[in-house]
Amino acid sequence: SNGSTGSTGGLLIGNTIPGVGTVTVSGVFSGGNQTTLEVTSGEIAVGVGNTGTLIVSNGGYIDSTGHSANDTVGLFVGENGGPPSSHGNVTVTGYDPSSGDRSEINVEGGSAAVGYSGNGTLTITNGGNVTLSGNDATFVAGYAGDKANSTGTISIDGANSTLQVAGSDPQYGA
Repeated sequence: SNGSTGSTGGLLIGNTIPGVGTVTVSGVFSGGNQTTLEVTSGEIAVGVGNTGTLIVSNGGYIDSTGHSANDTVGLFVGENGGPPSSHGNVTVTGYDPSSGDRSEINVEGGSAAVGYSGNGTLTITNGGNVTLSGNDATFVAGYAGDKANSTGTISIDGANSTLQVAGSDPQYGA
């Protein structure tokens, strides 16, 4: 918190039964001195097999740069179903107009799947931002795959709140 930097390999939240987990990356808006979590290998997976929550607020920043070429999805929110009550929740909230800092998740070279064979919710509010970049950046919500009743819910609300999919061939799907 408050301008610190940490790093991890892959980030798995709510990964096993009965594993329920919450991770918060939060700081104080301070003109570029954001609280940063660097994900250096693997993906960010929230609610994979059970219930997980990721909150990025008050200038928190997650930079995911390390998933391999075989890991085409860098951000999973609600994957593989798990028990009926399993769910992945990601909230990115906060923007400071005086410093220009915003709460953000940046996934370089990968895609995002919300409700990918599971139940997922992505909420971007109050100036938060999620960026997917790379040649094949793709955003998919509610991909049922082999699991019935998969749901993907995306909510983008408030001034300056954005979901950016950039690359040579950006794709959106549901």
